Amino acid sequence: MNDLFSIFGKPDMEVASMNLSIFDRWGNLVFQSSQYPTVWNGQSQDRELNPGVFTYTVDIDYSIANKAYQFVKTGDVLIVR
Repeated sequence: MNDLFSIFGKPDMEVASMNLSIFDRWGNLVFQSSQYPTVWNGQSQDRELNPGVFTYTVDIDYSIANKAYQFVKTGDVLIVR
């Protein structure tokens, strides 16, 4: 249940650029994607990560009805196995 962490938006969004970065508790980058939409499965370099709290940052430049916006968010995601 809830095996994936994903970034997605409204159907009328036109995404110009997106960057998602996920870090472990020591600040090491464990996942990065610039594809939109994107999904993270709790792995890094094709190996399952240990349970724990990971920090994410996402930065999206997008437009709706030809009006430009920027969305920046940071937060935590918890892996429980």
